Amino acid sequence: MIKPTLPTRVLLACGVVGGPLYVMVTLARALTRDGFDMRQHRFTLLTAGDLGWLQQANMVLVGLLVMLFALGVSQVLRTGRGAVWTPRLLGLFGLAYIVGGVLTSDPVVGFPPGTMPCEPSRSIASRAITVRVSQVRLRKLMRVRRVATQSELVNARLAEEEERLRSHVVLRATARTVRAADVDARLL
Repeated sequence: MIKPTLPTRVLLACGVVGGPLYVMVTLARALTRDGFDMRQHRFTLLTAGDLGWLQQANMVLVGLLVMLFALGVSQVLRTGRGAVWTPRLLGLFGLAYIVGGVLTSDPVVGFPPGTMPCEPSRSIASRAITVRVSQVRLRKLMRVRRVATQSELVNARLAEEEERLRSHVVLRATARTVRAADVDARLL
């Protein structure tokens, strides 16, 4: 590790400033925004609405600060473990914040105030993360499961997964309590 010069220290200070800056601006926006509930809404929803540009600017600025921090880390970590991938991953994290700041979030029911229920999703971000299942495969799954709607199919799958997890818990609990003397030889 080399001794950091003044420009390197400035780059490293960007990382120290970036995190608290994001938290302070986001909390200030969340606490002053009408209809925003921190227990229910994601912070990215603050990009929606008329003052969403403030949260977008916050995310872009923090992304730039993290990318500058990644440059500082790459200058300090010349050799050793993490010298290559730590700056790369930090830079990727900063880039993700910049992209998140450029895109706006879709409104959800109740936020921003006045949003109507069942409003169609039109943003690039929401389309990018949507899981697509072909219509043929979906109909086949619905026929095999003997369900009439997609929501019934999802509910059936969730119930099956919940039952599977419950049975694992029971098996693990009983595995700790069973002794070899308790097992009947006929069962083996």
